[in-house]
Amino acid sequence: MRHLLSIFLCGMAYSLSASDDIRFTENGIVYAPLSYAASRYIGRDGDSSYVKIDGYENDSLFCDGKSLRVAASIVHDGKQYWVKEIGKYGLAGLPNMESIFIEQGIEVIADYAFAYCPHLRSAYIPASVKRVETELFYACPMMKELIVDAGNKRYDSRDNANAIIDSNNNTLCVACNGTHIPQSVESVSEFAFHGCDAMDSVVVSEGVTSIGYSAFLGCRSLRYISLPTSLVTVGTDAFENCISLDSIYIPEGVCAIRGGNPFAGCIRLSSVRVAEGNKEYYSAPGCNGIVCREDSTLVATCPATIMSPDVRKLGRHCFRGTNIHSFTLPTTIMEFSAESFYECYEIDSLTVAPSHPTYMSPEGSNSIITRDGKCLVLGCRTTRLPEGVERIGDEAFRGRYDGSLLKLPMGVKEIGKHAFSECPQISSIAIPPTVMTIQDGAFAFCPNLVSISIPEGVRIISSCAFEGCKSLISVHLPSTVESVSSDAFRGCPCEESVKRNLEQRLKRQETLLDEH
Repeated sequence: MRHLLSIFLCGMAYSLSASDDIRFTENGIVYAPLSYAASRYIGRDGDSSYVKIDGYENDSLFCDGKSLRVAASIVHDGKQYWVKEIGKYGLAGLPNMESIFIEQGIEVIADYAFAYCPHLRSAYIPASVKRVETELFYACPMMKELIVDAGNKRYDSRDNANAIIDSNNNTLCVACNGTHIPQSVESVSEFAFHGCDAMDSVVVSEGVTSIGYSAFLGCRSLRYISLPTSLVTVGTDAFENCISLDSIYIPEGVCAIRGGNPFAGCIRLSSVRVAEGNKEYYSAPGCNGIVCREDSTLVATCPATIMSPDVRKLGRHCFRGTNIHSFTLPTTIMEFSAESFYECYEIDSLTVAPSHPTYMSPEGSNSIITRDGKCLVLGCRTTRLPEGVERIGDEAFRGRYDGSLLKLPMGVKEIGKHAFSECPQISSIAIPPTVMTIQDGAFAFCPNLVSISIPEGVRIISSCAFEGCKSLISVHLPSTVESVSSDAFRGCPCEESVKRNLEQRLKRQETLLDEH
């Protein structure tokens, strides 16, 4: 026990950086020296004359200007500096800017460099740019013209695409609301169209074989998208939160749908169909879901999905972000986990087919429990916790427990990983003395949880068990606790008091050991 508590205390330590960057302001723009990694990228280590744009002093300084020319060199206090990078959020949020011209010499444009510029319409990327990161024009609803200088050896905007395309691998990296995808493009990069809110339709051209992670995330006006027969891979969350999307057709060449449901948060999606010739996936008539042929796993759904009788498994996150209110577990599915229902916050009713050999749902419980009655696998916001349950399963109530008081029944011995995490309604918890283990993230990110008394009997509090509970100011730890993870209370107001409590306990133990 002494050793385990020492691990917790060591993990609480933190260190500050040895020195801060020397920043300065010129003409309202804030500059900072390039970091070692950035200077290494451009091959000029240790030269203090090279800087990046790190923000601006006040957006009112730019209120009168509709066009911004981003200078590649500046003079400050009589010394000349060379601007080589526009940093993360470096020029984001300029309220009146309509166009941006980047001078030759700048080599790196970092994430969100021009995000949240509501009137930005056009941008010019010079030949000197060697690296662009993601979501440069996130939440720029007027952005429609994006030009890369013809002399750039790494990037181009071919065929008036109004996009930044990596010439080395024909990947569309950065898009805007005016983008069209040329036929020579082979892949759409991660986050390429993220936040392009003004698009209502997209045609992904023939030749594109992959759509990356979150490529069309948050395209809120997108009603129609046409996918090519050349498409092979659909990335994780590719179409997440496309709230206007009505229907989607998966071509016959698609053989990899990554990371579970790519349609999470697509609240209006009512038709999901797979081409009949697809060898990896199918969708039964009227199912409006995607099923893997090899093992009959349901991998993707929408609010209109109907369980097909030939589905044998529920894929990880297959219902993720789907606005469903009820679910009945059919007898055809022998094993499943709560992970399949991640971010399904609206479920009110959970039942199990009466003849199911593995699971049951006691009358009125609105929960799914193993047939022996010992493990609650899935709960919802109307669940009544039944007596006899010994374990609350991993993610069983994640984001779904709707009460302010969580009172676990006597007999519960273990609270599983993330069992009650992300439940904003919970303000207090009554844990019975039968509980011995609180697993990883069990109550993490419950923002209104104020206090908790952990009863005698609890021996293990695992990693991130109460992480991010930003209102948690009072914690009672019993003498039975043998192991507390170093990050169990990370980000909680009580973090330091827990540390002191354990320090005092460790000192008492050391004194007793010395006496004996």
